[in-house]
Amino acid sequence: MAIDDDIPEYVGADKTTRAEPPKSRKGMPPVVDPSHVPSGAVYHPPVAGAAHPKAARKRVALALDVAEANLTAAQMEISASYNALQIAEREEAHALGELTRILPRPTAEEVHRAHLARETAAKVARVAQGLSPTAKPAPTNNKSPLDVAAANRPRAAAHLPSGSLRSAVARRIV
Repeated sequence: MAIDDDIPEYVGADKTTRAEPPKSRKGMPPVVDPSHVPSGAVYHPPVAGAAHPKAARKRVALALDVAEANLTAAQMEISASYNALQIAEREEAHALGELTRILPRPTAEEVHRAHLARETAAKVARVAQGLSPTAKPAPTNNKSPLDVAAANRPRAAAHLPSGSLRSAVARRIV
């Protein structure tokens, strides 16, 4: 196969074969269109000898600069106050730990004696009312109307998924 039979690699828009491949622009400065000025609130000082740009652009750019400065100051203040809060919380926790370390703790014997004193006071109060000192209140089964309704609701067979009171997990397992 001859080299002449190769497909032409460099084809331009007019479908003609170029003699040389396009040269690389690596290492060369980028081409900048001097007539292009970015839009928005960006102030570009006028080129020497050129007319001054619109005053509105400069006013908006200055207002943007002031707003950014205010935002940065507010963010720094928030950050500083958050750091101060963390320091204060650490100091508070340390002070609370020191306070609990300094305060006297009750011993197990003191706790037991306080419990016995409460029980004795309750027995004396029951005897003063004419009741037995060891009488206990009648047990309640907590039969609220909701408990009664839930206990008496119709149930399907255990192997059938039913009712909204069964959990979704239980319904998937069955």
